[in-house]
Amino acid sequence: MDYVTNYDRVLERLLEKFGKPANFARRGTVVIETLEGDSSDQADRKFSIYRWCPASETDGFHTDCAASVTLALDPATGVGTVLYSTPLLWEFAYARERNSKGDRLYKMLHARK
Repeated sequence: MDYVTNYDRVLERLLEKFGKPANFARRGTVVIETLEGDSSDQADRKFSIYRWCPASETDGFHTDCAASVTLALDPATGVGTVLYSTPLLWEFAYARERNSKGDRLYKMLHARK
């Protein structure tokens, strides 16, 4: 039986509610079973940052939606975030990035990882 993470559960709910996010691709997994047991390691799993209704590549200042959604997970800490953001939050993050490069909120909204 496969282990379903909270990240997987949240992603499925967001897919049900909002459809596929920008740059979404399902990826399969390969599990090699040996005499000692499975050789795949959950720690090696890659987690993408997904955004629903992102800003355009040329205009990172705001999005045209009433709200956008971002799903992110830091595998090192196990901390996940679902961020619902209005155009005002996009403008705030944009201003913070212009004043201090490397702003975490701006990076999260733009999912540049």
